[in-house]
Amino acid sequence: MKKRSFSDIIILIYLIVHVLYTIYMFTVRVSYALLWLGISLAELMIIVLIKSADKKSRIISRVLSVAFMLTLLFNTLASGLIMLKANDKEIEAADYLLVLGYQLENNQMTETLKLRLDEAKDYIEANPNTKVILCGGITGNNTISEANVMKQYLVNEGIDVSRLILEDESTDTIENIKNAKNLIEGGDKIVVISSNYHIYRAKEICRQAGLMVKGKGASAPYGLIMNQLLFEKLGLLKLLTKK
Repeated sequence: MKKRSFSDIIILIYLIVHVLYTIYMFTVRVSYALLWLGISLAELMIIVLIKSADKKSRIISRVLSVAFMLTLLFNTLASGLIMLKANDKEIEAADYLLVLGYQLENNQMTETLKLRLDEAKDYIEANPNTKVILCGGITGNNTISEANVMKQYLVNEGIDVSRLILEDESTDTIENIKNAKNLIEGGDKIVVISSNYHIYRAKEICRQAGLMVKGKGASAPYGLIMNQLLFEKLGLLKLLTKK
């Protein structure tokens, strides 16, 4: 039996993980599952290409295999760095707290948004002088803004409504930050709260908008993190190429 190389083993592990994740995503959302099915098929095609090259040139096959393995490992490293940058250290009491929204489902908040708001609630209660900007407009097929749903949840949790400022015109993170910046009146200590996988890109958007912020990442539904990290890396790449 032919001995597998280290790169072959890494590639095989990735393919197995992605196939299993694709199956799981069919229980969550079909559109996500189809995306991961496409990724898995693309990886399988690359494996077939590498094996086909092996019949013509062992060296070419090894080069392709190692290059593909390094690409996969770099992808993993990028995901790790994004997650590690979720929380800044030594976060002081902010003048403003920006809480980024998440698309509603049938005008109701998802678990992802609830986790962001629970993180925000703890921070708001610990910092009574901080003003809170809730970011998120009407998206998808919803008829109510994310900011309004966020406001109602926090008020129901005992947060004083007078501390809450609504930014309910935006449809994405870039607009969140741009519109929120216009609502800030004095004060340069700003903290942004979003899901842990989203904080790194949110802080970069703030930086490009001229806002120096600290980031505080909320936990996210475990099963969706791999999917969301994929979108974050694509979004971050798009953001950085615009600089």
